[in-house]
Amino acid sequence: MKKLYTLLLMLAAALCGCIHSAPVPDEVKSSAPGFGTSRQHPTGKPLTLPAGIKIVGKPHWDLDCIAEANNEKRVYGSGGEVRFCIQFSNNTSQPIIVTIPPGTIFISESTESQNGLVIQMIQVTVPPLSTPFFYFLNNCLNPDRDVTNLLDEFEAQPIVTDHPGVTELTNMLSGKKVNSEDYNHEVPPTEIFVPVQRAVSEVSHTGSMAAETRASLSRLPDK
Repeated sequence: MKKLYTLLLMLAAALCGCIHSAPVPDEVKSSAPGFGTSRQHPTGKPLTLPAGIKIVGKPHWDLDCIAEANNEKRVYGSGGEVRFCIQFSNNTSQPIIVTIPPGTIFISESTESQNGLVIQMIQVTVPPLSTPFFYFLNNCLNPDRDVTNLLDEFEAQPIVTDHPGVTELTNMLSGKKVNSEDYNHEVPPTEIFVPVQRAVSEVSHTGSMAAETRASLSRLPDK
């Protein structure tokens, strides 16, 4: 049953794809390296983790892990196209809260797959002396690339961007119900992630959002 549920999620994501923004001229389809149609490596500061915490291996797509995370309510983040399992190791005798700030980018190891953007803070608690998996949802920065699929991996070192368009977007969404944590750790409803992904696509292409997109974000439910 778990496998069937996960396969249905994969099919839905493949059919949905990454929401494309309005057509824009070729020369402005990327607002920064690794955004939009750019095949360059994104830039930013390395994500710093708390003392005693490290990422085990590389974030990746794994059916068994995803099924387990869905069953145990360990699904975090927003989006539907960039999604992966991430494993943290806590080598201390105390639980540690790991904070993934908005603006964090998980970088695909293949330029055929999308880079993922965290648009609202994610916090997970890693129990002492443990190595748990979590299922992270991200919004996609590259509408022309493939959604995350089996065998796709992400770099072990995420970065945090200071892209002004991303900063504006994450500030607008800071008090909105857009993460899976707001929806019982399930994939957010279509009426939530579609307008958010549209905004991300516009920022990745042009660096800013259309007035209509800003208005749709303002109508999202408050926390």
